[in-house]
Amino acid sequence: MRVARTERLTPLMVRITFAGDTLDGFVGGGYDQRCKLMLPRTGQAEPVLSEDADAVGWFEAWRRTPEEIRPVMRTYTVRAQRPHRQEVDIDFALHEAPDGTSGPATRWARAATAGDRILLCGPADADAGGVDFRPPEGTAALLLAGDETALPAIAATLEGLARDGAGDIRHITVLAEVDGPEGEFGLPTVAQAETSLRWLHRGHGPSQLAEAVRSASVPEGRVYAWVAAEASVARGIRRQLVDERGLDRTAVTFKGYWRAGFSEDDD
Repeated sequence: MRVARTERLTPLMVRITFAGDTLDGFVGGGYDQRCKLMLPRTGQAEPVLSEDADAVGWFEAWRRTPEEIRPVMRTYTVRAQRPHRQEVDIDFALHEAPDGTSGPATRWARAATAGDRILLCGPADADAGGVDFRPPEGTAALLLAGDETALPAIAATLEGLARDGAGDIRHITVLAEVDGPEGEFGLPTVAQAETSLRWLHRGHGPSQLAEAVRSASVPEGRVYAWVAAEASVARGIRRQLVDERGLDRTAVTFKGYWRAGFSEDDD
């Protein structure tokens, strides 16, 4: 695929629209659909794979590529897809360490311009996986909680519910954690449900998400929680929801979108 255009949503979030002739075969299966992006190494015009991915499979082709030229591979959420235009939007959180350094995906996204090329690996079947937002039938209230890495999925979920109908859902609580006020941006609203949105400003301190979930007021009725953040934070929130608030384990989806001190290369 190639970069069609970019849009800064906030100082620390950029939306990149990709276009490509093969996107008509990319089938999103849900609101929080994940995909894999392969980004070129510094100095490369496009990602390099040493094997024919059609013959050996995309992951095996990536694995067999010598490490020094192997594409940088990262997992992202599909923010929006327009099959009729063969376009897909990916929102990139531009992470930066206190010392000013950043990872290869952030560096690439910050400098991306129209025409830049990448590889995308996504499902060609709606049931191929990579979708976690699956509220049980009869869900009356949603709790969506996450940091900036989860905001594309949260926004896509709200947009999808507004478009497709919220069913029995009558209340939505959103807890969104970012560095500060500059990280906030408009999230879609769901007319069929009362929505409560709270922004949390972390600064350079620890995550406030677990405490915000603990103090959140969720209406009576069948509740479904979707949580995505740093892995240990997400796990702690799941334990809290199940052990302290009594939610059924099947009514809590939690995802560690990243791990402190590690990159996807370390998995």
